[in-house]
Amino acid sequence: MQIVFFLIAFTGLVIFILGIKFLIVKYRAKILLVIKLTEGINEINFENTGLYSVCIVGGKSIHKLGKFKIKINNDNGEEIFVADKLLKFTFDYKNEVATEYFEFKIIKTGIHKLILKNIEDLEIKKSKLLSTRIFQKKLPLEKIHLVIKETTSTTDFFIGLFMTLTGIFTTIWSLISAFNTSSID
Repeated sequence: MQIVFFLIAFTGLVIFILGIKFLIVKYRAKILLVIKLTEGINEINFENTGLYSVCIVGGKSIHKLGKFKIKINNDNGEEIFVADKLLKFTFDYKNEVATEYFEFKIIKTGIHKLILKNIEDLEIKKSKLLSTRIFQKKLPLEKIHLVIKETTSTTDFFIGLFMTLTGIFTTIWSLISAFNTSSID
């Protein structure tokens, strides 16, 4: 019976390692471009297809978007749909907090144009807490940067998190069961 529990523990360990791999890919994403928010049009060379995100560095929350818009056009002039991210993940970028706010999918590689419109309507605050954000002034746009980076979908993040937790709990449970001699008759 102990062999069965050891096999379950091994399977749980494999699931745990695969889950960790999913999560590490999320946080080791390649950064393609860093620009100041006040810059209008920039060109980005996408060498790979996939999901990318637009991150704001310097402020923790967008208080008001207003008419602010991010447009990305491919080399044919076709506009790529830029959507709000469902979950706004944060990460550390050069000792500043960066938050993923928008995401888009690149289907065709090549040079694309990033166009920022109505930048002055954007209000970014230092805190995410509503109680402190109410009393804060908006950050000056000169201090805010945009980062374009590779990302994974929210679904992939939750799959990795689920696999990690399931794997570790399965491994621990099966090892406890394997060494618990009172359960084996």
